[in-house]
Amino acid sequence: DKATNEVIASPLANNDGYTHIPVPSGKSVDIIVSKAGYFYKTLNDLMPDSTGDDKNLVDVKLQKLETGKRVILDNIAFDINQTKFKKESLPDLDNAVKLLKETPSLEMEISGFTDNLGPAKFNQRLSEQRAKAVMDYLIQNGCDKSRLTYKGYGSNKPVVSNSTLVGRKKNRRTEFRVLKVDAEPNVKVEKIPEKVDDSDKTVVPKKNEPVKIKKKKAYRSKHHMHKNRILIGGGK
Repeated sequence: DKATNEVIASPLANNDGYTHIPVPSGKSVDIIVSKAGYFYKTLNDLMPDSTGDDKNLVDVKLQKLETGKRVILDNIAFDINQTKFKKESLPDLDNAVKLLKETPSLEMEISGFTDNLGPAKFNQRLSEQRAKAVMDYLIQNGCDKSRLTYKGYGSNKPVVSNSTLVGRKKNRRTEFRVLKVDAEPNVKVEKIPEKVDDSDKTVVPKKNEPVKIKKKKAYRSKHHMHKNRILIGGGK
């Protein structure tokens, strides 16, 4: 929930790759899609209509964690010419913390970029300070500093032209670059204690005591597969 920053739901995808997320009518929400071994993706400012009947089918592509790969963090934003995060940056930063903790082999460079307005030296320094601010946040929230580094690129390497307001906004960005990661992520899985079923044990009854037959219980295991197709529906 954008207004309260509370988690409304945490559904898993089914075997066909779909999940349904009911969103209360009139609520503006961000949806974060994640899967072990992949960069997470955030869908911003989704709002069903007031009737509660609005349904949207959204296909989400996640980028695999591979050495050398980069991902742009669209939702990390700063005040103008400052290194202070805007409020909307916090969910993405917290998901970066989660990603690092769930992938112990992951080592990353935090890369900062600016547009081409202003002196080149100022932009270079600002991009470095912003990248460092992101790294400091990750470390302060429990990430291993030995797995992180930062670098500022100033106005170099724009992703689009700086000739428009929209283009300059896209070029002011933060990226993650994978320096190292294992081929298979080491995902922490909670071990569930095995349930002892003594129904097969042979019981010798005492003399003149009736024999009790214990019916064997059936257990069904549930498996969930994370995929990337989401049905977003309104709710009351």
